[in-house]
This record gives sequence, structure tokens and C-alpha cells, in this order.
Amino acid sequence: VRSPSVSEGNSSDEARLLFDCATVNGARSTGAPGGALEAGRPADFFTVDLDDPSIAGASPDDLLPAIVFSLSRAAIHEVVV
Repeated sequence: VRSPSVSEGNSSDEARLLFDCATVNGARSTGAPGGALEAGRPADFFTVDLDDPSIAGASPDDLLPAIVFSLSRAAIHEVVV
């Protein structure tokens, strides 16, 4: 399986849709109250090394697509649940 990258034309809209499916919509589909960092909701998130080669140099506008389509496992520093 080949991993797509931002340079292959994946748009910010596609990245946002996939991110929402994995977060807000994923929580909603299970009836869980999570899925977003908001007051009163349970939080689960991960931190990312912005200097990791898999996403280094991504502009603020391209950061979400870079994370969704190109992030390497090594770039994930902490997972908080």
C-alpha cells in the first residue's frame, strides 16, 4: 500500500474531512462525548514533532494535510487519553 503525500495534490478539504471522521465524527458514531478539545468533554490527543522530516517545512495552511497524509510514527511524541 502506498501512502499518499501532500505533494500529490491532496487538498486541505480532504484532510479536514478525514480528520473530522477520525475525531468528532468518530466519537459521535459511538455515542462518546469526545472528539474535540472543548470544556466538559473527555480529551484524547497526541503531540507532534514539527521538525520531523515527514512534515518539516509545512506551512501553517499545509500542516493539517501534512499530518493527515504524511506524518511518520516517529513524529508522534506523546499520546494523552
